Amino acid sequence: MVDAPADYDEVLVEVLGVELEGDAGTVFFPYEQLNKSINISRLVGGERVMIGRGEIGSVGLQKITLKLGNQHSLTIGEDVFPLNTRIGDEDPFADFSYELQAGISYDLYLDFDVQRSIKFVPTASGNTYDLVPNLRAFTKQGTGDIIGTVLPPDVGKSVVYAIQGFDTVATTTTTESGRFVLNGLFGQTSVSVVPLNTVYLDSLFTKTVSPRKTTQVGNITLRRRP
Repeated sequence: MVDAPADYDEVLVEVLGVELEGDAGTVFFPYEQLNKSINISRLVGGERVMIGRGEIGSVGLQKITLKLGNQHSLTIGEDVFPLNTRIGDEDPFADFSYELQAGISYDLYLDFDVQRSIKFVPTASGNTYDLVPNLRAFTKQGTGDIIGTVLPPDVGKSVVYAIQGFDTVATTTTTESGRFVLNGLFGQTSVSVVPLNTVYLDSLFTKTVSPRKTTQVGNITLRRRP
C-alpha cells in the first residue's frame, strides 16, 4: 500500500547534527554549516548532504538519531507554511544494528522520506502541516540502488515508491529530467511510478537488488490514459 503523492516545491528542515548510539555510549557529530536549514525535497537523483564526520572506535551501533532545531517550513507554489513538530515528540531516529571496526572508514546513510514525513492537518482556522520524520538508515556494504528515468519529458514530476511485501520501504521523486534513484535496497523490490500529471497512467515493475550493485532500469515510458 502507498499513500497518494503530494507535490511540495520546498521542504526546509533545520538540522543540528547526528547522534550515534551503541554499546559504548553515544557520540554526537554536529552539522557544521552556518545555515542549518536543509532543503530535503531537493535531495533526489543521487543528491546528498553530509551531516557529520569524525572518528569513533570499534562499536556495535544500535540507533542513529537526527538532531533537529525548531525552524521547519513547507512551500507549495507561492505559499509558505510552518512545519509543526508535535508536542512531546523526541528527535527522529532509525534503529540500526551494525558493527563498526576501528581503522575502517564507513559511510552511514540516513534516508529522510519526505512523502511520508509530512502530515496534512485540516483545521477550522486553515490548513496546517505537521513534520513527523520518517527515517531509514543503511550502508552501501549491505544494500544496492535502483536508477531509472521516467519519460516522456512532459510527464513532469513523479513519485517513485520502493515496495517490499506489503510495505513501502522508500520513496523519492524524479528530477526535472525524470531521473530517480532509490537507495538502500536489498532483495526483490516492486517499484511503483506515480506521476503527478494525471494525464498519464502509473507504472509498476519488480526488480531484484543485490548488495553493492546498481540496478539500471533505463527509461520508463508512461502511457497516456485512454
